[in-house]
Amino acid sequence: MPRENITRLVARTRLKTKNGRTILTFATAPTMRGMRLYRGGGASGSTYGLQTAPAAPPPPPPPAPAPTLASLSPDSSGNWNQEVVVTGTNFTNQSVVLANNVPVQQTNYDSPTQLRAVAPASAAGTYQIKVRNIDGQTSNSLPFTAF
Repeated sequence: MPRENITRLVARTRLKTKNGRTILTFATAPTMRGMRLYRGGGASGSTYGLQTAPAAPPPPPPPAPAPTLASLSPDSSGNWNQEVVVTGTNFTNQSVVLANNVPVQQTNYDSPTQLRAVAPASAAGTYQIKVRNIDGQTSNSLPFTAF
């Protein structure tokens, strides 16, 4: 499509008048869709300008995927200070390991698929281990047995 001077386009286009302003709605080019050309009623009667339609707000970003647990290594221990390697997906450097829904004090981020934490056991028993990301999304749980 050949380029055309906007003034010549307006000069030979039938225009609507609204509230003392002449309005031409036109959308020939993708970048000008929703724009309106108006002619004001100034002293010369031939002032032109563009008025753009309000832009829609951008859609919100999709939520980050929830963390998932695949394994604990080891999955049981008699040593209260045993380091446990937690493997899974969607971990962040702000992920927290939970034992029976209580945050473990020592959690180290290695990668999006691996965390290290010190076994939380203060008494013998089975602990349900989960990971919670900063946005509140929580993983499935895996058992850790302290004896």
